[in-house]
Amino acid sequence: MHLITFHNLYITALYRSVGLALVAALATGPAQAQDREPQGLPAGAVAQHPQFIGYWVVTGLPDQQSAMDDALAQCNIATGGGCVPAFAFSAREAVIGYGADGSVMGGIGETPESARAEFDKACIERFAQLCEVENSFAVARRLALQSQEPEPRKFAAIAMDGRAVSGNGDADPRTWIATGQANWDDAVRRAMEPCEAAVGAGMCRWATTSGQTVVVFYRNAGGTSGGYRINLGVQQAIGDIDRICTQAGENCELLAINATKDEAVREYDLLAMRGVPIHPPGE
Repeated sequence: MHLITFHNLYITALYRSVGLALVAALATGPAQAQDREPQGLPAGAVAQHPQFIGYWVVTGLPDQQSAMDDALAQCNIATGGGCVPAFAFSAREAVIGYGADGSVMGGIGETPESARAEFDKACIERFAQLCEVENSFAVARRLALQSQEPEPRKFAAIAMDGRAVSGNGDADPRTWIATGQANWDDAVRRAMEPCEAAVGAGMCRWATTSGQTVVVFYRNAGGTSGGYRINLGVQQAIGDIDRICTQAGENCELLAINATKDEAVREYDLLAMRGVPIHPPGE
C-alpha cells in the first residue's frame, strides 16, 4: 500500500466547545474578567448559543459583568434560552470577525488600528492567515448588535486511520466525513463508526468543525501526502492548500469539497480518487 500522510489536523476536539478564539487581552468570561478588569474604560461583551450560528455583542456598559448580562439577555431572547458567555472586554476600540474554522475572533486596542492589529495577530498565530473583520466599533458607544438572524448550527466530523497521521505505511488511505449533523456526538459517531469498522476499534482519529465552514480534501500529485483544510469558503480553503503545497514544492490536486451544513456521510479514498490539479499543466 502506498504511504499517505495526513496533514493539517489542526481542527481537533478543542472545538467541541462553542468554538471561540480570543486575543490574549480578552477575558474568557465575566467572572474571570472581573478580577483584572481595567478601570476607567468602557466595557463590552459577546455571547453565543452552542446550537446557533452568530453572536450577540453589547458595548457601552460601565463594567464587564453588566455587559455580559446584557449580551446573554439579548441572545436568550433571540434563541429562546441556552446562551453562553463568549468573552468580555474593557477597551476603547474593538473588532470582531470569524476565523477560518468559523470561530469568533476579537481584537481590542486604544485605536481602531491597534485593535485591528491585535485581531490580525491572533488570526496569524492560530490559522497562519488573516481573518475577515465583520464589525468594528468604539466600545464607549452604547450598542446591542446581533450579527445575523439565528441559524441552526450544524456539525461535522472527519475520521481517519490514526497511523496515517504519523506516516505509517500500513495506514488505510481512506477518510470518512459526516456533515450536517445536529450535534457533536452524532457527527463524531457517524464518522467514527465506519472508520473503526474498516480499520479497527481504537485505531481511528477524529477532528471536528461546525457552522458555516467547508472541508476540502486534497493530496499531492505523487500520492504520498494529503489531508484537508477547513475554512469559511471554498476559495479560501483552496488558497490554503495552494499555499501549503507551494511552500512544500509540490503539485497538489483537489479531491472533494464538503459543506459542513449539508447532511451526508461519505467515504473517500485519497489514493484512488481522481483529483483536479490546482494548477493545470502549462499554467
